[in-house]
Amino acid sequence: MKNLRKEIIVSLVVFILGMILLFLYIKPEAANEMIKNFFEGKTDILAPDGRVTALGLLKNNVTASLVMFISGIVPFIFLPLIGIFLNGAIIGSLFKLFYSNGINVVALCIRGILPHGIFEIPALVISAAMGVKLCLTVIKKIRRKDISVVETLKELGIKFITIVVPLLIVAAFVEAYVTPSLLGGMVPNL
Repeated sequence: MKNLRKEIIVSLVVFILGMILLFLYIKPEAANEMIKNFFEGKTDILAPDGRVTALGLLKNNVTASLVMFISGIVPFIFLPLIGIFLNGAIIGSLFKLFYSNGINVVALCIRGILPHGIFEIPALVISAAMGVKLCLTVIKKIRRKDISVVETLKELGIKFITIVVPLLIVAAFVEAYVTPSLLGGMVPNL
């Protein structure tokens, strides 16, 4: 992870920026619409009784993380940073929506995000950082530097499998089986 330090810092800053900006500037109605749109196509994460499933969450989060990582193959645009910004923006919008409905956002964060977020957020940030590293490698190759995109992709792919996926496995099980009991009716249907 040492060779990803700068990319991790940049990705984390972009994630936090997305969260803060949306919390501060989105209107509650727009936050509600954004959250609805985000969850609209996510029916595969739900069991028939409406509860989230660990397997559905894992599939969704691995896919999102993999897309952030692999999108780094596109040079100059830094697509992974857009992805990590949007992840932060979703959380910021969620916080704004709950805050505007009188829900204690600090308690929500501690009980509803922190338990699984300590695994999921680092996995997302690392995925974005790997995508940024891949993007920088492609840019260097285009500029005729002696660097191997394939070697970088293999090295990062191993890190994805050995670091990101295990973090996402733990996060999915905590989010599916621990987080709902910690929230215990704290969040009404909005």
